Amino acid sequence: MKIKSLKHCITSNLLKSHEWTLFLSPDTGIINPHRLIEDFILYKNANIIFYDEIHNWEISSESYLARNTTFAKDFLLKLAQMEFYLPQSLHGCVNEAIHVNDLEVFKACSRQIIGERHRFCINTDCFLLLPKRKAWIRNGLISDSKWSMESDFMFNGWKESYRIPTVDESYSWTRASRRLLSSAWFSPLAPMMFEKKACINRTILWKWYKSFLISNSELDKLLNDVQSKAQENYLKAVSLIPNYL
Repeated sequence: MKIKSLKHCITSNLLKSHEWTLFLSPDTGIINPHRLIEDFILYKNANIIFYDEIHNWEISSESYLARNTTFAKDFLLKLAQMEFYLPQSLHGCVNEAIHVNDLEVFKACSRQIIGERHRFCINTDCFLLLPKRKAWIRNGLISDSKWSMESDFMFNGWKESYRIPTVDESYSWTRASRRLLSSAWFSPLAPMMFEKKACINRTILWKWYKSFLISNSELDKLLNDVQSKAQENYLKAVSLIPNYL
């Protein structure tokens, strides 16, 4: 079993340790420590909470909340086992397990079937799908690392190998070459020391670069543009569905 599927198997076995377990991909970071993950557990019958990506029409499996229930454990095990039912070309791609395959037209077809629903129940066991921009996390690249204190909590897409170093960290050539990477990103977090004692007693002070902190209305405009482009591409994919019938 490959790591993209194995992670869900491991998570399933860890659910017994807590009432709720938050799964995060390794490229995730907290940008705003003033928010709480508990604020996103909105429905008492939810067993698993997924979220809609902003920049496309996928249901993300890069992060989710799972409750310590038999239903959630069984679902995650089945999700991990989907690797064995995928075509060889998609082997190990868990997001494609959710969406049938990696072709955009079939993802669009799947979303047409799901419709605008955000809650799916089997008897009293439910999945919750948070709408775009309502989740605890989003891709930081789509706003060039700009963020709002009011709206944002966590970013993903923060791969260290793609981070553009500061002037103090590296030579200009290294910084310029890193900028050419498609997933390159600037860190909005200023250098700071994380002391264990300060974390425990909650006296640690976070530092940010002011140039990345924007108002909620400014962020809305940025994300509206991203979402509009995603909707345009989605409708193009939907228009191709009849070609496969």
